[in-house]
Order: sequence, then C-alpha cells, then structure tokens
Amino acid sequence: MELAQRYVADGFRACKFHMWGDADRDIAACRAVRKAVGDDIALMLDPAGRYSRTDAVRVGRAIEELGFVRFEDPLPPEDAAGYRWLATRLSLPIMANESLQWNAEQCAVAARTGVVQGFRLNVGRAGIGEALRLGAIAEANGVELDIAAFVPRGGLEACLHVALASSATRWFEHHEAMGLEEVPGLARGFVIERGIAKPVEAPGLGFQVDQAELDSYCRWA
Repeated sequence: MELAQRYVADGFRACKFHMWGDADRDIAACRAVRKAVGDDIALMLDPAGRYSRTDAVRVGRAIEELGFVRFEDPLPPEDAAGYRWLATRLSLPIMANESLQWNAEQCAVAARTGVVQGFRLNVGRAGIGEALRLGAIAEANGVELDIAAFVPRGGLEACLHVALASSATRWFEHHEAMGLEEVPGLARGFVIERGIAKPVEAPGLGFQVDQAELDSYCRWA
C-alpha cells in the first residue's frame, strides 16, 4: 500500500500488482489498495497465470467492482479454452500472452473473437521483431498492446520507443523501483514527468555514453 501511495504522490496514474495467487488473500489486498489510492487511479492485477478457472472468475468479479482496468494472465497460458470460458463471464478487460506461449495465429484469433482485449509484451525478452508482429495483430483487431521494460539502460529506451511507435499501446510499464536500468556510464534517454515516460530529444535512442566512466568499470583483455 505504501509503495502505491508513493507512486501516486509522484504523479503516476496507474499501478499494477503481482499478488500471491491465493484468491481470498488477493481480493482482500486489492480492496485495501483501492481504498489507499482512491477511485481515480487505474489499477491492474497480474496473477501470472496462477488462478484456476473458478478463482479467476471470483477475483475478476471482485476487481470489476473495484474498478480495475486490467486482468493480466489470470489463467495458465496453456489453458486457451479457459480464456474463452472466462471471457464470457467477465466484462473486465483481459490481457494475455506475456509468457509468449501463444503463436501469432492464436493471438489474432483471441483478439478477433473477443477472448482478450489486449496483449502484454516485454520487448527485452521477446525482441523488436515479435513486438512489431504483435503490435500489428493488436492494431488490426482493435485491441491493446501493453509494453513492459524489464531491461537495463539502452534496452529500456528501445522498449519505450517501440511503445511509442505502436498505436495499440496505451500503457508502458517501467520497473524503476528495482533500479535495474542503472548502468554506470550510461545516462538515461528518457524522463518521467508526472508519471508519464517521455524520450529525451537526442539522436537515436537518446541515452548518452560516458566512455571514461564506463571504462572505469571494465577490464579490457
């Protein structure tokens, strides 16, 4: 709760959570978070595919009432039939395939038939080619593509530019709290203003290299 409140105070307008995968505990936590941040903050839940079908419905309906805007990967990715089943029981937008276990055809069918309302993609894991492919599928079928950046400096900027290039992308997930993006000698190529990530006005991906500082951390053979 404290972390969510801090980010809201810093200007972020959305928060996403990974809970425990226990339906009762997760519902209680989601209620507490909503109470802590108020009704104007977009909230998202990502159980990383750990719910059964029954628990996914229970949790989904609970967070629908709480005004959540996303239910990400509620079921294991191999349960494609379960996603079709779940879609008929919830009005909450469902995002899927961060695990990359669905191929392009499966993603297109899921989007076209309303099984999901969008996809999640970590460009650092999937690659730019896969991001462009999934972005085209999302755009063609009127669903969204949320981009994550669980990568260090340089890769993070690449993820942001991919997100900015896709008309299907609304949310960009940055794991700033983990400090993963910090690399000695590389200055960031983006800024965050009131919770919005923006690229700096510089050539290429925008990050600057201090070769002398970088060399001080390296031993060249």
